[in-house]
Amino acid sequence: MEDNPKRGGQVPICDEYGRTSIPGVFVAGDVSGIEEASSAMIEGRMAGIVAAEYLGYVDDQEMEDELEGLDKALDGLRQGMFAPKNRGKLIEKTEEGIDISTNLLKKGYVSDDEIERFPGVTHKKGVHPVIECTQNIPCNPCQDACPKKCISIGENITSLPIAVADGECINCGMCVASCSGQAIFLVDEDCGDGTATVTLPYEFLPLPEDGTKGTALGRDGHPVCEATVVSVKSVKAFDKTNLLTMRVPKEYAMKARFFKVGTEEAAI
Repeated sequence: MEDNPKRGGQVPICDEYGRTSIPGVFVAGDVSGIEEASSAMIEGRMAGIVAAEYLGYVDDQEMEDELEGLDKALDGLRQGMFAPKNRGKLIEKTEEGIDISTNLLKKGYVSDDEIERFPGVTHKKGVHPVIECTQNIPCNPCQDACPKKCISIGENITSLPIAVADGECINCGMCVASCSGQAIFLVDEDCGDGTATVTLPYEFLPLPEDGTKGTALGRDGHPVCEATVVSVKSVKAFDKTNLLTMRVPKEYAMKARFFKVGTEEAAI
């Protein structure tokens, strides 16, 4: 083990299969290098089979055969713009050939004029998913969560999700709750009375009641307009993520992305 102040404390020295510099001690997951959950699970299996060989429960050939399959699975996840092969490179476009959001890299959020270029951001009548996922990362729970298959990523797990053209959204909210990046919203861009509704993940307490007046915030965290809570849904299937639906003037349907209790002057 090494004491490395630049990385915040003890950093394990390990090989690609989790063997540390101390015989019989193995590591996996974020402690061996931060990646997403699926990669950590495979790394755990790798460390497990190596530990089993160390303890004499499997022979060397059994270990090599198992590691070969796990290596292939892990390589499939280590793709996209943040793959190890791209470290140190300037990435200018997504795998789909879309210009990346420079505002996201510089300021931490996608600007209004950039968001429309991404395939998950679509417009249609009625409630529909708006998927503001802009980076090629190995993630696909939204595709699996939708019971009506309104969202598709395809065979390549790092592809940007798309809203299926003929998908019939039933406003269940499963895609919103399942997105670990909180990048999916259910939007009705025109309710017919000059307003729109936006459903978003909400993880603050206390939960506001229906009818609560407040302020809609944009992607940059600044106020954009007044908003009113239509409903707050909390069900077991959402795995402790609450879904808040707010009503805003329809011209802000594609800009309002969070609800804050209280009234603030919109920075527009």
